[in-house]
Amino acid sequence: MVTTANAAGRQHPDTLHTVDDLGNANLIRAAEETEVQRFLFVSALGARPDHPMPLLAAKGASERRLKASHLEWTILQPDTFMDLLIPLVVARPALAGQPVLLVGRGQRKHSFVASADVAAYATAALTHPAAKNQTITIGGPTPLSWHDIVAAFEETLQLSLPIHHIAPGEVIPGLPEFVSHLLTALDTYDSIIDMRSTSTTYGVNPTDISQYVRTLLRTRTTPAA
Repeated sequence: MVTTANAAGRQHPDTLHTVDDLGNANLIRAAEETEVQRFLFVSALGARPDHPMPLLAAKGASERRLKASHLEWTILQPDTFMDLLIPLVVARPALAGQPVLLVGRGQRKHSFVASADVAAYATAALTHPAAKNQTITIGGPTPLSWHDIVAAFEETLQLSLPIHHIAPGEVIPGLPEFVSHLLTALDTYDSIIDMRSTSTTYGVNPTDISQYVRTLLRTRTTPAA
């Protein structure tokens, strides 16, 4: 059994409490009652029950419940998804001819990971013996700063992109408020993950930033049939 459910992007009546907390608790209980062979939970890097960020606190609580169950389990803790922030922060303004707005200095490095890679790890780990009762941290092949990401767009687009910096905590115009909060949080730490051993173990060829940018721009600029 695999669950990726979360309340991000959902609307009322779905909330972090009903989906990420109670919802996952109900799934774990149902899995125990139906004797599921392995429960694979897609959590998030840094999740813990006492985390000040509500989403990571709910994820952490679900991890604790799963470990306390009698189920065979696997927990995936992916770093920030490429697909979540990069289209909003860089692709959107780049394709609109606007400056890229970066929170803080944009120098912190994170192991951004493609959602397709997380799905590949989940598929492999569901039955892999090495994943039994293990927490697996997942990132991309190379830690990246926001300036690294902008450079990848510049290389693919063959143009120079203007960058403006805003203070942590400021809201980026046109983006959901939670995006600005997340970008502010990412500007306070680095998350550098060495994925060489993990990618070999589970047979996943990780998506690098150049490959991701080319695919993203191709889908954004190809006219509909």
